[in-house]
Amino acid sequence: MKKILIPLAWVLGIFLILGFIKDQIIKTAVVIAAKEVVGAEVTIDHFSLSVFKQSVRIKGFKMYNPPGFLDEVMMDIPEIAVNCDVPALVKGELHLPYLRINLKELRVIKNKEGKLNVNALKIAEKKDAARAKDEKKKEIKMRLDLVSLNIGSVVMKDYTVSGATPSVKVFNINVKDRRYKNVTDAGQLASLVMLEALKPTAIQGVGIYGAATVLGVAFLPVGVAAIVVGKDNSSFDFHQGFDETFKATVQVLKTMGRVTKEDKAKGIVMAEVQGASVTAELIRGGVTTLKVSARKFMIPRQETASGVIHEIQEKLK
Repeated sequence: MKKILIPLAWVLGIFLILGFIKDQIIKTAVVIAAKEVVGAEVTIDHFSLSVFKQSVRIKGFKMYNPPGFLDEVMMDIPEIAVNCDVPALVKGELHLPYLRINLKELRVIKNKEGKLNVNALKIAEKKDAARAKDEKKKEIKMRLDLVSLNIGSVVMKDYTVSGATPSVKVFNINVKDRRYKNVTDAGQLASLVMLEALKPTAIQGVGIYGAATVLGVAFLPVGVAAIVVGKDNSSFDFHQGFDETFKATVQVLKTMGRVTKEDKAKGIVMAEVQGASVTAELIRGGVTTLKVSARKFMIPRQETASGVIHEIQEKLK
């Protein structure tokens, strides 16, 4: 029995090694291809391909900002799940019956020169139809039957404002299982992800809108629902204690603007941020609940309130 088990262990070990090498080779190829499509650095934490299940799992996909922009990570995608057609791949065609992308956060940066990081991407370049068609001919044949897209939030940081601290706005997109059929181009897929994330933000001057028209990307209706955004405030439950959260709230509001009131006993901090009156209310409990409201000329500014919470989250990481 022992003589049988030893060869089996060797065979199993060889298969595990070959599987690891196979995954590493394909992972490298995916990173290179993604970089070529978007024109930015890309990294992947984990990649696995199951030939028997004909499925791929990618974890920790990150796309970084082009040169000239702060905040290195531009797009954070914790998970990508794919059902693939292995026989078609052998024939040189990338056929994916199903693709699911879970986009946690997209960061849109406007640098001090007023340029947007999304406009510096290759997919945002202005191309005529002839050039786009010529580039498509050079790419591997692609066919995605169904794409499911989930999006968390978009963070907008503007460094054109006076001072070293940027203005920060967070748009809670909360797109769940937005579906597209028959995607046939890698650039088209990248544009769909960017468009779906950016449309609710109404950010002006984004070149991806025009570029997507040439790629044939339709502007589909978007259903937007906020996770933590109420009618006139944004809220978040922090697992840090009340004292630590209150301290971070005061520090962030002092950095972003001017604190006008600070009452720890009542858990209230008031400030002026980007021309808006901001009120932060902290509630003690099993978790520390932070509610932030922002108004400018009596009009709610939910994106500013969410921006404050985002900066506090970053502070407490």
